[in-house]
Amino acid sequence: MSIEAKTMNVDQVEEFLQAPRNAVMGTIRKDGSSQLSAIWFTMRDGKLCTTIDNNSAKYYNIRRDPRVVVCVNAAHPDARSVTIFGTAELLGQESGLYAEVERDLAHNYHDTVEEAEAYLEAAGDGLVSLVIVTADKLISEDYN
Repeated sequence: MSIEAKTMNVDQVEEFLQAPRNAVMGTIRKDGSSQLSAIWFTMRDGKLCTTIDNNSAKYYNIRRDPRVVVCVNAAHPDARSVTIFGTAELLGQESGLYAEVERDLAHNYHDTVEEAEAYLEAAGDGLVSLVIVTADKLISEDYN
């Protein structure tokens, strides 16, 4: 059996990345091995944005080496994915963009406004950073 991946065009990739989807971020550990973490994300001006706990391994990994890979996949039976190879920038909560991204994430990944607001309330004011990933390379696959 032969399986061939088709790539998506720019418009298809942009549309694909607008929907709330599962994503996995790969960062580089101190020993050079991979650290994989499930994330929520939103797109802003062509850049992938997420928030991370400042006590997480991925936070320390990005501080040391900002190279990341993020794989976004559709759920079965939709057999598409986009992999972004890029550079991550960390911004603190004082960034005006932080609150916007945090709110977008909550609303994108909850079914109702009430659930999103309850999530934001429960999240509190822990030490969290905004991560902005600028793509250096993007690979899209469509097995549909």
